[in-house]
Amino acid sequence: AGVHVFDAVRDAATEGRYALTQHLREALDRHEFKLYYQPKLDLASGCITACEALARWPHPRRGMVPPDMFITALEQTNLILPFTLWAIHTALQQRQTWRARGWNIDIAVNVPPVVLMNPEFLAFLDSRESLDGVTLEITENVFLGDLDRLAAVVASIRARNVGFSIDDFGTGYSSLQRLRQTAVSEIKIDRSFVKDMLASKDDAVIVHSTIELAHNLGLRVVGEGVENAETLARLAELRCDSIQGYHICRPLPPAALEEFLGRSAWPPARLAPAQASA
Repeated sequence: AGVHVFDAVRDAATEGRYALTQHLREALDRHEFKLYYQPKLDLASGCITACEALARWPHPRRGMVPPDMFITALEQTNLILPFTLWAIHTALQQRQTWRARGWNIDIAVNVPPVVLMNPEFLAFLDSRESLDGVTLEITENVFLGDLDRLAAVVASIRARNVGFSIDDFGTGYSSLQRLRQTAVSEIKIDRSFVKDMLASKDDAVIVHSTIELAHNLGLRVVGEGVENAETLARLAELRCDSIQGYHICRPLPPAALEEFLGRSAWPPARLAPAQASA
């Protein structure tokens, strides 16, 4: 079987990963994870028509754990699937709560590639009574895998009335050809281009060109990371469909978000009478 020399550093790292996995499993079991929601403003109507669900971990002893830390750890374990299913289930419940108030707010949830390609994920979607108004956000690194298989999975999920959005567009590996081969419905221009587009000619050209090309492909466009009224106005001039960022609202827990929407200059979209009575 060979001889293995003890390595204290490697052994400690393995023990640390095991402990973290245990903490994450316990956090799931104890319902410690929470969803915050960041609104998306539809520039044509001036209404909040969607929210992105963003996971937060208010640890009982460590305080708020940064999402990058625990999401990365979850992706390195088999816990990422149940975590993602929990997030979608919770977001769907929140959408139903808002619909009961007469608000027509769609929900976007981030889905890692490893979950997207898992057959259990499709089975979970099939078990939902309704997926109306749900968009799955995937990052561009999903295109690094088998493109034919990805296209088949996306088409299958789209047939379930689910939208697809490419998050952080422009920072990864996608191309117009790859977008055309998959049935995505939306792209989100990465904040790294949006935040400096008023000062940087190059970023302005990238944003403008991306919007035009996306529209020519029949895709909606969301501008991420909007932090001031001037950027909002410029994106509106460029016919960007929606925007998201701190100028509109930071991610908030449901109660705080509802309070914000009740006094905001950008009201939540309302259900049509027929939808509200359905």
